[in-house]
Amino acid sequence: MTFFFQDMGGLLLGTLATPLLGVLPGFALLALLERFGGLRAGQGWERVGWALLLAFSVLPAIDALAIRFLDVPAAFAFRIALALVALRPLTGIVRRLDRIPRPMLLFAGLWWLVVAIAYVDVDWNGRLYQSLVVVDLVKHAAVVESIADYGLPLRDSFFARAQPAGYYYYFYCLPAEIRWVAGNLISARMAFASTLFWAGFALPAILWRVGAEAGLIGEGRERRFLLAAIFLCFIAGADLPFILIEHALNGYTLPQVELWSEEVRFALTSMLWVPHHMAALIACWTGAALLCRREPGWRRTDILPVVATGLCFGSAFGMSLWMALTAAPILAIWCLARLWRGDRATATALILAGVVAALVCLPQIIDILQGRSDQSFPIAPTVRSFAFWWLTPAHPDVTLALILLLLLPVGYAIQFGAFTIGSLLFLRAHPGETRQANAMRSLLLIAAIVSLIVASFFRSTIINNDLGWRSIWFAQFPAIVWTASLLHTLPGFFMRRGGFRILLLLGIAGNLWDMAGFRFIRPPHFRTHGPIPGTEPTTDFSEREAYEWAGRHLDGNLVIQHNAGLHPRVFNFGLYGRNRPGIADKDAILFGASRQQVADRLRALQPIFDIPMPLTDMQARARTQGVDFLLMADSDPSWKRQGTPPFLGNCVYRNAHACLLPTKAPTP
Repeated sequence: MTFFFQDMGGLLLGTLATPLLGVLPGFALLALLERFGGLRAGQGWERVGWALLLAFSVLPAIDALAIRFLDVPAAFAFRIALALVALRPLTGIVRRLDRIPRPMLLFAGLWWLVVAIAYVDVDWNGRLYQSLVVVDLVKHAAVVESIADYGLPLRDSFFARAQPAGYYYYFYCLPAEIRWVAGNLISARMAFASTLFWAGFALPAILWRVGAEAGLIGEGRERRFLLAAIFLCFIAGADLPFILIEHALNGYTLPQVELWSEEVRFALTSMLWVPHHMAALIACWTGAALLCRREPGWRRTDILPVVATGLCFGSAFGMSLWMALTAAPILAIWCLARLWRGDRATATALILAGVVAALVCLPQIIDILQGRSDQSFPIAPTVRSFAFWWLTPAHPDVTLALILLLLLPVGYAIQFGAFTIGSLLFLRAHPGETRQANAMRSLLLIAAIVSLIVASFFRSTIINNDLGWRSIWFAQFPAIVWTASLLHTLPGFFMRRGGFRILLLLGIAGNLWDMAGFRFIRPPHFRTHGPIPGTEPTTDFSEREAYEWAGRHLDGNLVIQHNAGLHPRVFNFGLYGRNRPGIADKDAILFGASRQQVADRLRALQPIFDIPMPLTDMQARARTQGVDFLLMADSDPSWKRQGTPPFLGNCVYRNAHACLLPTKAPTP
């Protein structure tokens, strides 16, 4: 089990190393804001929470600028300097901390185990077994590797070309620095996994701080509210019964409970699949919390918190364009609401923070404009689909659109599960939230309403509906805060209503189903659809060996091309090495290549893997597309048809199931 122990060791080492680079600098930022910005951060665990939030909300924007205009070592040195500054005051903070509650330790250990299950490869007897998360991990690892080796602007990891990638990459800067300093000890994949592990603690931290700023925490119940927030981060919606209905109707067993309808994915699996989007959400709310933390009026000391807020908003844009596009109208309406309430200071601070964010993000905005070749608008109007994927066509007619519109409340009620009841009970007990003077309470309600509108009637047009799937989190977040506010005042975390308890249990069961789906729900044992890894475990094992050999022996600028047409999203490109492919798959437009460019290159390269041809023809065809090496595998149709292909004698690396074939003939 060489690869298993290699990954597990990298994850353990990354888990220990990430706090030094990723969390400790937040304490230095906190001290700076307290001394020169008038921030009141409290004591004990409250200070730890603020430091964690600043580390994952302010520093990504600073990282991106440092790497772009200097380099990765300079960004690493800046983080180390902040960590050293934080060491002395940190000792005093630690002495004043209360004992860590046992439930918090239990949740932390459970969270690490969940990350390991999702991200560590398991190998046995020459067979490699990957998690379903590898579908997105191919992207995460490739971006981390690219930044670590080549800095910024970001290279296109899906389509080899000269233009910069038009993509949001700020979250990947920290794991890239970890990957750079650790070398081969921590792979890009495990650097990313250890970063998302620590970022996961920032979600209950911001839920806690927003609850406090909104005045929703009972006196003396701060720790209880935090525990309630942590508990709710392990709760999903009430989707599980509909997965069983899907199985009964057509025999499909879906590996993720959210796949029965348009995705509304809650905290646990959102952090595993899309931590960059979740970090952007956290950054938006951290910026809002910093504004609400100010004293009434305007002082010179407000300048630094406003700059920090702008960096939070800039980080949000750099970590998730879709989260930022949803946050923009929310913050604009909130600004108008504060002006209506006569709170000109907060409105002014919000506008100034927006200016700071725009300046910080200007280099990335230029990259997006230069790096995206398709001219189609990235957002389109829609009516959010509901129910099983095969019942809802991509372009519904007017009648179906009206039916979907009527079903929207039903769909959201099901997918929010226990949070539907928690939110309704809270809002019924606290009517007229928009009339409250409390700025954070009004922001929670504004965010929920705008989020539901955006997610219901707009979609993104680039591959998946990331706008609809991510924007809904601005409604999910208030729902969790409101539910935690309701639960933390009860004798136990379970109200007497039997329906609510059932929904909580369904939420726990849904997450357990998803964890099983990562590893076990796949053919031939289950009939399912969508991209599923592990269909060729012996070949996957050999391909990982080939990529790791290439990472040690080949220049990272060389292009290695796999069979890009074999799967909807292939599971090997760029995942275990430094070399990018000429084309990742048929949907390799994610980083900005045009659909025509992708189609042309796939049409040129695919015959190499499908049709037996002379070696010189294979090499010549690949060279015209800028490919330096071909990764040939026994799962390719051309290999299968020939049994023992004649090109095997020309491999620079070869094992039982894979071959790295140079596209240039050896020099005599």
